[in-house]
Amino acid sequence: VSTSNIGAINSAVDALDAPAVNSAAKIQSVVDAYSKILAEANGSAADATPSSNPFANDYATIGANIGLAVSNPYALSLLNDIVGGLNTTAVDSIDEINALAKIVDRLMGVATGSVATFTVEDFNTIGIATAGAGAVNSVNLSAVNEALGHIDGPSHLYSLVDLQALVGAVATIVSYADANSHAAPTLTTYTSAGLSGVTSTNLVSINSAVDANTPEKVDTKAEMQAMVDAYVSILSEANGAADDATIANPGLAQYLAIGANIGD
Repeated sequence: VSTSNIGAINSAVDALDAPAVNSAAKIQSVVDAYSKILAEANGSAADATPSSNPFANDYATIGANIGLAVSNPYALSLLNDIVGGLNTTAVDSIDEINALAKIVDRLMGVATGSVATFTVEDFNTIGIATAGAGAVNSVNLSAVNEALGHIDGPSHLYSLVDLQALVGAVATIVSYADANSHAAPTLTTYTSAGLSGVTSTNLVSINSAVDANTPEKVDTKAEMQAMVDAYVSILSEANGAADDATIANPGLAQYLAIGANIGD
């Protein structure tokens, strides 16, 4: 126990019942478990304990209620990743850890088909950017929530890196549709958003279509994919003197999908 962690240790003692701290050995277990969790919370610095992540029992020992992470390895992995991305001040009370676990439970829920809506503050709480390039904000929040509903099971959501990649990609695309002063999507952006058909050859074209659209026109995965597919079809039509590569000609819906104004 030190001056830097005494608040956290006291929070744990407060969360526990008397029988959990009625011996020196039990109190030492509480101190050791919380010290292990605080060691994990090192923000952007390299992991100080790379070979020793907190177990579900460590969280139980300090009196935290971590929900699904008690028995779900994907939930525990994501919770530990989130804790690892935060600074100690964000996890130095049991209430803060419980709040993180509740968000993890909801994320696991949407990965298995449940419906949940996350706020900008929720993303801020778990350490995902809410300001700057690729950040979640009020403009792209709806699209981010919609994208989370397309996660193909908890196995695709066991790390903060995976979550950040998806959220950041969708946020970037929608923000670019809002204003092209934001960072332009890259090939990795479209891949991370789960979209197919974007290549180094057509990236500029696809970005042009995003820029021409409004956020409301690209705030679902289906709309984004339809936009990409439409421009791919139009580009296939543009083959100069070569034989037509596509039998079908682009339709009105495809020009509208890419945000083109084709008049009469």
